[in-house]
Amino acid sequence: MGRIITTLVLLFVLGQVPLYGQIGRYIALRSESSIRNHAEMYFERQAYSHAAKLYQKIIRVHPEDQEVKLRLGDSYRLMREPHNAAYWYGQVMKHDQTSSEHIFYYASVLCAIKKYQLAKFWYIEYLKAHPNDQRAIAAVRSLNNPQLLFDDRFEVKQLSIELPGAVFSPVIFDEGLVFVGEGNT
Repeated sequence: MGRIITTLVLLFVLGQVPLYGQIGRYIALRSESSIRNHAEMYFERQAYSHAAKLYQKIIRVHPEDQEVKLRLGDSYRLMREPHNAAYWYGQVMKHDQTSSEHIFYYASVLCAIKKYQLAKFWYIEYLKAHPNDQRAIAAVRSLNNPQLLFDDRFEVKQLSIELPGAVFSPVIFDEGLVFVGEGNT
């Protein structure tokens, strides 16, 4: 009985491997709806970098797909890539076909890339639909004097090392940097 359960568990786990394996080769053989379904599955499982790759593939074929542009914006926002997120949200904002939630996200990523006046405009747009939202009210108030928002004593720079995947929780330790990441290092 134990062998049967072990075998079933092993088959289940091995059956999931192609979904997480080499995306390019596996997905290249799939239909467009399958690619979209896989992108959504990756997004729901918080594998945003994988989802973004698939959404990019869809957008090349359907450059006016506003829903995919929003998902790209969401993916990049959740991966902490505000420049990319702002680009994709901005593409949708041009067409005025978005939810107030995405307007808030767009304003937030605009703040992250220091486009304060544009961020303030979009926070005000968001407040038209949600006039009592304290986060947006505080953001607009802060954006009236953005130089007070940030301490310029520190400069954030991108590391010049190649890492195999996402990196989390960096900490300075013994004159070095320790972090948790995915992949083999």
